[in-house]
Amino acid sequence: MACGLLHHCHKQDNRIGDEGAARIADSLRGNLALKELHLQENCIGDEGARQLADLMCEPTALEVLQLGWNKIGEKGAGGLGGGLMGNAALKKLDLERNNIGNEGAGRIAAGLRSNTALEVLNLNLNGIGTEGAWRLSEGMHESMGLEELYLTGTKIGAAGMVRLRSRCGLLVVSRAQPRSGSCICRTWFRRNSSIYSNEMVC
Repeated sequence: MACGLLHHCHKQDNRIGDEGAARIADSLRGNLALKELHLQENCIGDEGARQLADLMCEPTALEVLQLGWNKIGEKGAGGLGGGLMGNAALKKLDLERNNIGNEGAGRIAAGLRSNTALEVLNLNLNGIGTEGAWRLSEGMHESMGLEELYLTGTKIGAAGMVRLRSRCGLLVVSRAQPRSGSCICRTWFRRNSSIYSNEMVC
C-alpha cells in the first residue's frame, strides 16, 4: 500500500476500503515528497476519510487529493473539513460522487474558513441542496484562496447559485441536461471572473 518517495501515487479502483486508506495514511506520515494522491473508486468510507484527514494536519507536501467515487458521508466530510483547517499545502480536493449532503458541505465549509491554500473543490454528485450551498458560501466568503467550486448533479437551485455568486464573487456556469440525456450537465463556480456563461455541451 505504501507510496514511498513517489511524487504521484495512483491507487484508484483497487477497493482498498477504510483499512487500506488507513495503511496508506500511515505510510505517508513524514513524507514530504508526495504531491498527488489518487484514491478514486476504492470503497473508502468515513473512517478512511478521517485517517486521511489526520494526515492533512501533519507537515505534508500533498497538493492534490482525489477521493471521488467512494462512500464518504457527512462524518468523513467533517474529518476532511478539520484537516483543511490545519493544512497549508493542499490545492485540490476532489470528493465527486460521495454522499456528504448538506451537513457534510457545512463541515467542509467550516474548514475553508481558516484555509487559504485550497484552490479547487469538487463536490459534484453529493446530494447537496440550497442549504448546503448557503453554508458553503459562508465558508468561502471567509476563505479567499478557493478559486473553483464544482457542484454538478446537485440541487442547489437558483437561490443557491445567486448566493454563491453574490456572497463570494464567483462566476456561475450552469449547463442543463436535456431529457434525452445526450448533453453534459455541469455547474461550477469561479471566483472574481468578469465572464458569465450559460451553455449546453452535447
